[in-house]
Amino acid sequence: SRRADIEADAYSAFIQSAIHVTSTLTVTPGLRFESYDIVRDSIRAEAPQQNGRTTSDSDNVLPAIGMAWEALPSTTVYAGFHQGITPGVT
Repeated sequence: SRRADIEADAYSAFIQSAIHVTSTLTVTPGLRFESYDIVRDSIRAEAPQQNGRTTSDSDNVLPAIGMAWEALPSTTVYAGFHQGITPGVT
């Protein structure tokens, strides 16, 4: 049998600024800071040499940019590119 207990602490912080290019077009560049601390304790009866604790710490700064265009009254078209990550413990 196999058992793994995983604990994770994570937080994010954002900074961005809206730039009004025209009265109907807004561009919003920004940065997101992500911090993950992950701890996994593994217990494997069939492979005791693989038992133990594995940790993973990750701090990342990720870019983002968004655009909002008021195409018609009460109609906004939005597009954005936001980079992401998938942290994990191997």
